Amino acid sequence: MKIEKLNYKDILIVFFLWYFMASVIMMAKDFIFINSPILSDLFHYFFVLAGRFIFIAIITFYFISLYSYDFKELGLSFKLSFNEFMKIITLISVLFFLLLFLVNIPLSYNSISENFRPLYKIYKVEDLIKSLIPLLILIGSALIIAIAEQFLLNCITFELFSYKFNNYIALILASLFYSIILLDFKPGAILMNFLLGIISIFLYIKSDKNIYIPSLFLASYYAIYIFYVYGFSYIRF
Repeated sequence: MKIEKLNYKDILIVFFLWYFMASVIMMAKDFIFINSPILSDLFHYFFVLAGRFIFIAIITFYFISLYSYDFKELGLSFKLSFNEFMKIITLISVLFFLLLFLVNIPLSYNSISENFRPLYKIYKVEDLIKSLIPLLILIGSALIIAIAEQFLLNCITFELFSYKFNNYIALILASLFYSIILLDFKPGAILMNFLLGIISIFLYIKSDKNIYIPSLFLASYYAIYIFYVYGFSYIRF
């Protein structure tokens, strides 16, 4: 995305809309009067999906109508080479099996953490097979959440920093800024979001600035963590 086309008002509008949607989603969570924590988290997840979809729709319309950007310039190119696809599938597979064998399976037999609330506990191969189709469906829905985050991280924040600094400094600064974007300031979350930011920006650069590649990775990351570690409560807004 050619950030030099934009002025500071455009940047302020993007971030204002992002945090406005975040505040609406967080307030909506307080009005979900459901006794079941799982259903409450599920409804909150749907609110997040709706909020991110509205954000992407408004921002896309804004830039296309005002600056005549096309989808490719916004990082929304549908071109995806087979090699790129296989690389991202490999990365997702590594994450999947690491979480499965290092977190889900051990804690399913002997959980010592209240935060461990997976949708699926894997005790045998049949449990894993049953979880795969729902996992793929969840990845599809989480793609909306991921695209919104990747647009803000890569197309706005990273491009803004890279306009003033070289790519290496811009990558570090944008990755550090990622936790501010997500309003998650717990030390563990800051470190995890920093690492996710670095991976996402690296994938963005390597894919010729196509946000679908890092979005697919991030959507898979969210879906895997929801299914096998934290449940729907993992998505805050």
